[in-house]
Amino acid sequence: MKQASGGHKKVHAIEELARIVERHKSHGKTVVHCHGVYDLMHPGHIKHLEAARAQGDILVVTITPDRYVNKGPGRPVFNEHLRAESIAALACVDHVAINSWPTAVEPIDLLKPSVYIKGSDYAAPERDITGGILHEREAVERHGGRLHFTDEITFSSTELLNKFFSVFPEKTKEFLEKFKTSYSSDAVIEQMKKLSAMRVLLIGDTIIDEYHYCRGLGKASKENMICTKFISEERFAGGCWPARTTLPGSSRK
Repeated sequence: MKQASGGHKKVHAIEELARIVERHKSHGKTVVHCHGVYDLMHPGHIKHLEAARAQGDILVVTITPDRYVNKGPGRPVFNEHLRAESIAALACVDHVAINSWPTAVEPIDLLKPSVYIKGSDYAAPERDITGGILHEREAVERHGGRLHFTDEITFSSTELLNKFFSVFPEKTKEFLEKFKTSYSSDAVIEQMKKLSAMRVLLIGDTIIDEYHYCRGLGKASKENMICTKFISEERFAGGCWPARTTLPGSSRK
């Protein structure tokens, strides 16, 4: 893996990390594995990783790659290389790798850790709407390992980023704050489950919003075009534009 400028020696390609873990295990070391996005480093992450390190001899961390971070527009705020280097800078972490897959199951199968660590917010599997924790438990136990939950202070990276790095307009932020105080997450999830049984017919054109993020490079003095460098792209379901409600003179792409 090509490291970013200032890349940390603890950061490895995922295949190389598998070989490193195998060597540690052959010397009788207990390998502990954590996995996550870690988009904004905060005290909760640090305490979680320190508690994880206490469960064994070697702590390895795998990072969700940028292309699989599905947390909304503008995420991740920090790219996968910066996130990996931030985790690697912690003294309690021995090795870091950027995952090649969308879930933690594949790196668990590859690394076969003795202990796989999750935070206390995953201790109740029925609250994990993705069902990921069940698949992760099956994967770690399939290789003779065990699942352990830390019990440290927790923060939400998403909540912190939405508050201090929000990409939404002020009115949208106000609406989301009011919505959050009016409805609990359990109430919203329950309503979404009820919708799953409904048959809905939408008549109109499906809208897919596509965002291209670029960095300006400047322009020649006599040119009208600004040169840019492509950074990344994101696509979101933009909704459905009903054909019968189009107003005179209006348009939607």
